Amino acid sequence: MKDMIEEGREKEAFAKFPRNYLTYVEKIKALVAQHRDFFKSGGHPHIWITGAPGSGKSAVLQVVYPTYYNKDLNNRFFGLYQPDKHTHVLLQDLDHDCVEKLGVQFLKTICDEAGFPIDQKYKACQLARTTVLVSSNLPASQLRSKVASSSSAATGLEAMKTSLNSTK
Repeated sequence: MKDMIEEGREKEAFAKFPRNYLTYVEKIKALVAQHRDFFKSGGHPHIWITGAPGSGKSAVLQVVYPTYYNKDLNNRFFGLYQPDKHTHVLLQDLDHDCVEKLGVQFLKTICDEAGFPIDQKYKACQLARTTVLVSSNLPASQLRSKVASSSSAATGLEAMKTSLNSTK
């Protein structure tokens, strides 16, 4: 069934294995897609832009990277994210409240080169790789000092800061 899906013969796979197709097709498609572009890079670095409110940080990122996905910072779900369509994930107006709510580990995970699991409602969990664009009023070092009541949060933000390119 996996070979049929890899070759694009999904209708034939459904006709031959209807029950397994309905159960496992999303997982198999995710594995096939992950296998095809594992460790391929478009050459785009993670970017962290800081500046005053209303200075145009998000507007610049939206013009430079038009096929971005604007991540809702109120939850961990990637509602309408499509890895083949969206080239970048924009974390707009990231502040210490969002970091406390989502957790530093979540932010480190989506910056991982090996990929991260996408939680979408009513779909099987998929692995995807993306480039993260962060627009924030605060640099990562100030976010770290405001969030850091626990040492693990401070260490996590420091590790995330080193994986992102800081620009102003």
